[in-house]
Amino acid sequence: MERELVHIECSPAELTFIIQTAALYAEDNDPHREMYLRVTEEGVETPASTRGANQTSFCSLSGARFSSFSVTEPISVLFSIPTVLEWISWFGNEQTISVDIIGEEGAELGNQLRLSGESQSVTIDCLSDPVVLEDIEFWLPERFTADEQFTDETGAPVPTRIETTAETLQRLVDATEQCTGTEQYRLQTSDGALHLDIDGQGSSLSGTLPSSVTGPPIDNWYGPGFARVVRGIEGAVTLQTGPEMDVAIIAERPDARLRYFTAVLE
Repeated sequence: MERELVHIECSPAELTFIIQTAALYAEDNDPHREMYLRVTEEGVETPASTRGANQTSFCSLSGARFSSFSVTEPISVLFSIPTVLEWISWFGNEQTISVDIIGEEGAELGNQLRLSGESQSVTIDCLSDPVVLEDIEFWLPERFTADEQFTDETGAPVPTRIETTAETLQRLVDATEQCTGTEQYRLQTSDGALHLDIDGQGSSLSGTLPSSVTGPPIDNWYGPGFARVVRGIEGAVTLQTGPEMDVAIIAERPDARLRYFTAVLE
């Protein structure tokens, strides 16, 4: 029997922020991109990625973040990001909108999202065939321990930790692109600091950036996914990595933990 399994209330701006931040979504992305959400009594999380992704996210948001949050039965939902964002924008003048997940009891995926304002509602069809889950991977949550330590592929904690800000990382990204015109980004640390050492065509840059670094020095390179993460967040962040290792960029926010993964370039 189909019924309302999840009911959430928040402002349109908050819902837009959550989707765009968790998915690192921008308007120039593929318009067919989809988002996978898992909703439990504790809150909402985004534990999935497409197969072979070298950059993905695993974000957790407490139910306390929302003005109203109730779950009759835990459920997951897979929906079109552009479609949902367009409808949220349509409700933009509302103080609060409701988000209901409609589905069959005991199903893996919900069938519909219903967005409601004060006097209007829209129902959006979602992908509900369990076969679509075969194209989704759920490995990223397993790379984090219970105390939020990022691990390598063997399960060992990565040894290097960098405390900085997204704005500082944005300067690194901008400097790299300005000097080299490429989308390969260098994370280099030594003597407890994050270093800049960029040689380009016609210009070069060296120095340090505001940071606090512990663990062994690194000299790693990352691809476009690194810049995409940096451009999608703000404020204080922690990077966990190691020599020639993948990197996790973690942002702690009120009632939310945002974790992003980018694979090291070989």
